[in-house]
Amino acid sequence: MVGEKFLEMASQGVKRVVFYGVSDEMEVAYVTLQGTNMELVAIVDDNDGVKGRKILGRKTEDPDEIDSMGADAILITSIQDRDRILKSLKKKKNKVKLFTIS
Repeated sequence: MVGEKFLEMASQGVKRVVFYGVSDEMEVAYVTLQGTNMELVAIVDDNDGVKGRKILGRKTEDPDEIDSMGADAILITSIQDRDRILKSLKKKKNKVKLFTIS
């Protein structure tokens, strides 16, 4: 499932991706990403309990910084919060492609 999503993203020219949502699914996506030519630019989350924490060796960033990250795409990596995150991102009109892992 996640591997197919990365194939879809690659077919659309995605090279630099932001993961949005700290979750078990994000960890699976991270491992799967290692087998692609894509680069993980950042991990973002709007949950105050997660922001600024180190996850997978990276400090989690604020979603408001996405436009300045130079990413081609955002992969929503939280199935539980997917709809809320999508709604939030569509309001902000980020200039990158949006994908979900489910």
